[in-house]
Amino acid sequence: MALSQEETEALRKSLVECNLPLEERWRRAGEASPPRDEWHSFDRTPWNHPWMKPENIRHFADFSAAKLSELGALLGANGGRDKSQQRSWLRGKVDRLIGGSREVGQRFAFVGNMANVNYIRARPLRQRNVPVDLVLHPHDDFIFAQPGWEEFDGEVTDLGADPKKALLEKALPSWVHRHQSEPNWEHIPFQLDKFAATPAQILLWPEYMQYFPTLAALSCYDALLVSQFPYLGYFSGRPYLFGQIGGDIWFEASRNDSFGILTRRAIAASAAVLVSNPITLAHARRYGLSNVLYVPWPLSEDDYSPGDADDIRADWRQQIGGEFFVFTSMRMDRHWKGAEHALEGFARFASRAPSARLVVLGWGEDIEFARSRMTQLGLQDRVLFLPTVGKRRLVRYLRAADLVIEQFVLGYYGASALEAMACGKPVIMRIEREQYDALIDVGAPPVLDAESGTDVERHLYSLYEDRAKCRKAGEQAREWFIRAQSSERWAKTYTVLLEALAAGIPLSFSGSPLLEPLSADEQRYHASQLSSAPPFPNYVDP
Repeated sequence: MALSQEETEALRKSLVECNLPLEERWRRAGEASPPRDEWHSFDRTPWNHPWMKPENIRHFADFSAAKLSELGALLGANGGRDKSQQRSWLRGKVDRLIGGSREVGQRFAFVGNMANVNYIRARPLRQRNVPVDLVLHPHDDFIFAQPGWEEFDGEVTDLGADPKKALLEKALPSWVHRHQSEPNWEHIPFQLDKFAATPAQILLWPEYMQYFPTLAALSCYDALLVSQFPYLGYFSGRPYLFGQIGGDIWFEASRNDSFGILTRRAIAASAAVLVSNPITLAHARRYGLSNVLYVPWPLSEDDYSPGDADDIRADWRQQIGGEFFVFTSMRMDRHWKGAEHALEGFARFASRAPSARLVVLGWGEDIEFARSRMTQLGLQDRVLFLPTVGKRRLVRYLRAADLVIEQFVLGYYGASALEAMACGKPVIMRIEREQYDALIDVGAPPVLDAESGTDVERHLYSLYEDRAKCRKAGEQAREWFIRAQSSERWAKTYTVLLEALAAGIPLSFSGSPLLEPLSADEQRYHASQLSSAPPFPNYVDP
């Protein structure tokens, strides 16, 4: 696997030239123009994109299912494990570079962990004997991105004065790795045979070479799944899937500066972009992506499940009284979540439901607005604001609640709604139902559609008046989750994708409806959205 003399000299040259001014570096790399501090494109309302018609989404869903089936057949015919000598060498490199996973057969890595999305994905796969490591970004110290947060059964205040530090200092499982960055990377003696980034990549984006220790470790795996930081896959030299989680593909890829260009190229270079929600298809049309498959991120049906939480309900009664508990764990944010609809809807409902209480997890930029608004409405004694909690405690809260209120802007669900449905709770939220019906083979989730406080009030009162109906709605939510988005449902698909990449089986996207030329309506829509974009680099108007 040693580099040739020519390859080594090209790398050494790029390491020297990366100190040149930006425009000169981009010229030497053969780029037509350097990055600019402007938008490449923008879309405030991707759910309204002209392509997002049920027939188009259904065509994509059918294509995706057919390609995954075809891939599974190819993998079976190929044997999936025809690179034993290379893998033996790779396992040796893994052991040397990252201390090993202490188990034979380590081959895959999930990279990045915003909101624990990849820890959540990896753990149930490991329980099914799929050899997956989790590699954390060295600078991602956000509290929700720590694996310890997923296992924590307590309130953030239980972690002391510096909860971030407390979580970072917790021992990681043996299969989770974090590598320190090298801020003075240009001065360290490179082991060029372990340096997977190309000379052009080094020349264009030298500031990212500080992640050499992480990239060197990633280069030892057979295949990767990268979320939030697609450039780590791009620079790793390994085949990788991109598991988008929201802002990365919506906003960061919209930029035309160096970071935005890197993000778009890294997404386009992935073996496949994995779609969880229809919204990603609008972005795919905007960026010209066709390497897209419907493979949602799943939850463990064991970790997130119905159960008794009488102790939690008893504690809530002691603090605020009541017998019917409405719960929300969504971020208190009026712009992106429409949190005011949940508050106003509960306020109207509460006037007719004396035993109803609202339980709010206390996070988000509009949390103080929520407290103030409830006081203005004279409901401060009917609302319980709780500190942010770890995921094990959150599951107990979901089990204790009668139902859950979710977001009202995007029309797509994220972790909060999925966790609630997995725990068997009815969910009230806005949803793009026709789009989901077209995308998911078992149909859209059975959430209760709401776009306003009036809708929220109507659904709350209906379930409050008929507790049997409320329980039935929760059972239906759990049943849908198992069939549509559980680990049980998707573990085999993840295994097939990873094994196919490791075996060198190319993913073909011929015939994808995303390859069709942009329509005139789409072109007009893109131009209109770009012309009304907020000042760069803000994602919303300041």
